[in-house]
Amino acid sequence: FMDYTFVDSIDGFRHTGPTTSPENSYVVIGNISSVVQHLSFTPAFDASLLRQLANAFPLLALWARKHVSVKDYPLSIQNEDKILTKEIAKLVNELPFGGQVVVGASGIVLEYPTPLASAGVHTDISPVLAGSVEQSSSHAKVGGRLEVMEGPDPGHRHFSGMHWLYPNTFVQTRTSSAGLSGDDVLMTAARATLDWKRDSGGGHTGWSAAWEASLRARIRDGQGTWAALSRLVRRYTAYNGLALHPPLAALPGKFFVGGTPGKKLPKRCTTTCFYEADNKARGCDFGPLVRTRGMETSRGDKFQLDAHGGMVAAVAELLLMSNFPGTLLVLPGISSLPLTAGAGGAAFDLRGRGDVSVSVTWSGTGSSVAFDALEVSFRSRHPWLDGSHWSERFGFWHDGEVDMEYVENSKPSLVRVYIPANSDLIMDSSKCGQRIDEDRYKSLLKSNDNMSHTMLPLPSQMTNGMTPVYFLLESFPCSVTLCSSLAVLGHVNCRSVFESQKMSLLGTPME
Repeated sequence: FMDYTFVDSIDGFRHTGPTTSPENSYVVIGNISSVVQHLSFTPAFDASLLRQLANAFPLLALWARKHVSVKDYPLSIQNEDKILTKEIAKLVNELPFGGQVVVGASGIVLEYPTPLASAGVHTDISPVLAGSVEQSSSHAKVGGRLEVMEGPDPGHRHFSGMHWLYPNTFVQTRTSSAGLSGDDVLMTAARATLDWKRDSGGGHTGWSAAWEASLRARIRDGQGTWAALSRLVRRYTAYNGLALHPPLAALPGKFFVGGTPGKKLPKRCTTTCFYEADNKARGCDFGPLVRTRGMETSRGDKFQLDAHGGMVAAVAELLLMSNFPGTLLVLPGISSLPLTAGAGGAAFDLRGRGDVSVSVTWSGTGSSVAFDALEVSFRSRHPWLDGSHWSERFGFWHDGEVDMEYVENSKPSLVRVYIPANSDLIMDSSKCGQRIDEDRYKSLLKSNDNMSHTMLPLPSQMTNGMTPVYFLLESFPCSVTLCSSLAVLGHVNCRSVFESQKMSLLGTPME
């Protein structure tokens, strides 16, 4: 794949392509007429995949160095992987805007920041957040032969331009001119983009609604997640529980997509631009299978497995987020769900990144959600836990001294867990880990004899209404158990809170 990229001789950036952003399109505005185009260079989807690779690969290599024998992972291959790690990072940095997310002047995340490389310029390329000001202006200077813009199919079923948010896990943090963290800018742009696509008819298949739900859960938009999941269940799920892809029809008519008055309108994009053919009916009744393409409803909806996994992923994201290295957010989306009744709930053995298992119980619903008890099992010293080494190079894992600290296991791990706590917290005794306060956490991060890099701040939208709890983990595997001072009343310890909750819900004690 690295050989498939090229450096543009005019703009000087490395590009991927020709490729597509599945399965969307953009508009090339000509002097006489405009056309819809599908092939492009360096769409946001490609940049997101490469950045994920640039970070995931060294993490895998670190894990292998510690857990795989030298016989199976010889030193020669380890050294080659170290070189490859730097080559991939260099490639990403050479992409337009450093391969980072580009928010246009309209506040929408751009799916095609540079679709024609130096041969064209995006009409919305005055970025709020993208690389440096010098990079942004250079794009405006070298382009100009053709103008490009997005939006011939704003309600397109794919969310390829949002891959950086979900399922990707690496989002850069920088400071904007307004003083907000870069991730705050991106979270705001993500919501605006999702709303724009929804209002334009997006999320109109089972899998598309599930992807939208997961994207909204990632930005803690509980109401938006609930709406997408409700649409999935009500419109794109059969009575027998199978998820559906409804019949689609080409978007009707032609679309005005910009340009000066008098320009001809582009032809409709009949190849990939579709909407739900019958957006009032619900194809929920599986009739006789008289067609030849497998399982279909009486009106032609196709059974499609994707939405099943997507729905589970969205619900899991409401309960646990682990996409920030060294950080867990427990119950991040529950308080914003539009529920009016209920006595709370419990989730057991949720799996998070970093070889982590989480069990949690809570009371109430909506804004009255009260955290009861939490047990986090850190099953091994995974490099993801050492999020304190998150590099000051925007969007990159540190590839220096963290290697030796992790492999030699000479330092403890510092982890922060955010919970919707509204009362004092109590922690059961633990031989492998201890709860520390914020001052000590920060001090340990900065000390030369411990962790060497400061943990970057999370977007404020991720932590609103959440209370951080800091742990120092000294050996693995390690389990820590917390509960509220209210929930523990009448119980021996926090562990007994879990046992009683599970007994009441499932009728069996915890193992």
